[in-house]
Amino acid sequence: MLDRDQIIYAYEGWIPTFFHYLAQVTSGLIVTVHLLVASIFKKVQVDLGGTRKYNLNWLIYLSAILAIFYLAAVLMLLFDSETTQIHIHASWLFAATILALLVLLFFEPRILYGSNTGFRSASTQRSLLLTDEAEKEYYKQRLDQFFLNEQSYLDATFRQQDLANHLQVPKTKLSTIIGELYDQNFNQLINDKRIQVAIEKMQNNAWENLTIEGIGQEVGFKSRTTFYKAFQEKTGLTPSQFRKRLANS
Repeated sequence: MLDRDQIIYAYEGWIPTFFHYLAQVTSGLIVTVHLLVASIFKKVQVDLGGTRKYNLNWLIYLSAILAIFYLAAVLMLLFDSETTQIHIHASWLFAATILALLVLLFFEPRILYGSNTGFRSASTQRSLLLTDEAEKEYYKQRLDQFFLNEQSYLDATFRQQDLANHLQVPKTKLSTIIGELYDQNFNQLINDKRIQVAIEKMQNNAWENLTIEGIGQEVGFKSRTTFYKAFQEKTGLTPSQFRKRLANS
């Protein structure tokens, strides 16, 4: 005796179950194949900010997974439609697809944040670049005055946003300014300035009673390891070797 639920599921409705599922999975296959082909060509999109290039590699993977799912469903319907329990196998295929998509999201989390790869529009790039020598000199003088007159950068909690606020520029433009003027990033510049202060203080014996770790903390380094590394990159010597050389000179 057949289960009543199976009978209702199989025969109720205007369209027979076979054609209903075939229409669904065939439509899905057509859409995903179109998406796959379009993403492979990596078309350029245009918005009000100018032309932006999008990296669509993740979309290729996504549409390929969906296309495999729909293709498998179509083949099951066409070659084994009489004995195949369509809804059961479709559920397994759907579960496998969801699992594959979750794995894709794990390795490509940027999918959740959009497909823009970071290429800026031409107008945005122009706004970030320093346009002339006068502007470069202006920011160079302001930064030199800051490091000469201010002590806030010697605090371990000092951040790039703090310096951006002082110069009254966006954080992104500050990165551009530092890169063009010093060929460094923010952390490299701050560490370099901190080491300069440490060297000056060690040379004039202002901190002769401090330990090496104490000197590092005074100039804003949270750990001894970071201080040692930055100091050696700047001078070629460890702080202990530098202090010893001063004592012998």
